[in-house]
Amino acid sequence: KTIPIGIRKDNLDIATFDFSANSISLVTASDITTKSSFFTPFVKLFMKVPYQKVVVIDANKIFNPGDISENYINSNFESIIEVISNNYNKQKETYENNNYNDDVLEKFSKTTYLIFGISNLLSRVSNDAKNKLTTVLSGNKELNVDHFVIIENADKLKSFAYDEWYKSSIDTSE
Repeated sequence: KTIPIGIRKDNLDIATFDFSANSISLVTASDITTKSSFFTPFVKLFMKVPYQKVVVIDANKIFNPGDISENYINSNFESIIEVISNNYNKQKETYENNNYNDDVLEKFSKTTYLIFGISNLLSRVSNDAKNKLTTVLSGNKELNVDHFVIIENADKLKSFAYDEWYKSSIDTSE
């Protein structure tokens, strides 16, 4: 479940992080568009996790064609947001109709969405799509079937600090 993310300075061991432990995880950099040499192997490591599907949503067009071959989206964002929203709504309905029993969620396949540039993504879609995605991000913590890894520039991420989806889903103590 853990992905190697670097080397620990204190003991030179491999540093790992369990991105499935949170419904939303953050990865920040001063400028993510210049870090494709880090993010290409990062994404490929996610693709090797056997128990879940990985979808890369690249609103910043960080990757070159062919860098990421499977489930790579760098346009037509409204369609993937519709898929995400429909999946979430099915999961939520099943959960509620079964008296909030977590066991019923096991039948859903797990998907991890790697979102590169959420600020660009939200600026390129309609208000309806924006509302659908932020509703999913706000409520996904309760279901915890799908996971979102948001990769964004630190300064752009700060602009979401007071948004409901951010406040309800992001643990800033980690």
